[in-house]
Formats: sequence, C-alpha cells, structure tokens
Amino acid sequence: MRLKYSSHAKDQLKYRKISLFKVRTTIKSSHNIIPSYKDRKLFQRKFNMKIKYDKTTDSVYFHFNSSPYSHSKKITDGVVVDISKTGKPMGIEILEATKIIKGFNPSKIPTRYAI
Repeated sequence: MRLKYSSHAKDQLKYRKISLFKVRTTIKSSHNIIPSYKDRKLFQRKFNMKIKYDKTTDSVYFHFNSSPYSHSKKITDGVVVDISKTGKPMGIEILEATKIIKGFNPSKIPTRYAI
C-alpha cells in the first residue's frame, strides 16, 4: 500500500515525534480499522496501558511504558506527566480523579488494564 502524507500530517508527525516507521508498523499490524469520511480509514493499534487507582488519595495513574524515568512535568493543578529519558510520556497521574474526570468510575476499570 502506498501512503500519501499531507503537509499537515507531516507537520503533526514531526511535532508529535512520531516516525514514519511507526506509522507503517501501525498500519501493517493494526488491531482495528475504522471507516472514516471520504473513503479514508483510521488504523488503531493497542498499547499496553495500565491503570492504577488509589482510593485513599482519589488519584489515578495511567502507565504507558516502562522506559527509564527522567522527570515529571506539572500540566495543571492535579495533573502530572512522567517523562522518559527519551522525552516521551510514560505515565499520567491525576489527583482528585473522580472530580476532574467527568463520569470516571474507579470500579469500572477493566481488570485487564488494572495494575
């Protein structure tokens, strides 16, 4: 399959630090293909995200990968992103999760994602 990238797509890939190799890999080994407008297709690939909820602090942690940790970056009050040594997000912690995330119900976290 020949891929055609718009200038906007190229800019977004560069901005998000996504390689063309990763795009091709996702398309070749996608877990889900969704029809989109104008005969386009959206290719999705599952990632091994884990979720940990701490009811004592009402905080939730979304863990994306186990890359070596570099630092944390505060996004807003109650939202912190852990950054790997390669500069990519490795996890997000949200404090007061049931207040910040509309409709969040910790008891409905699928067990396959729970840490």
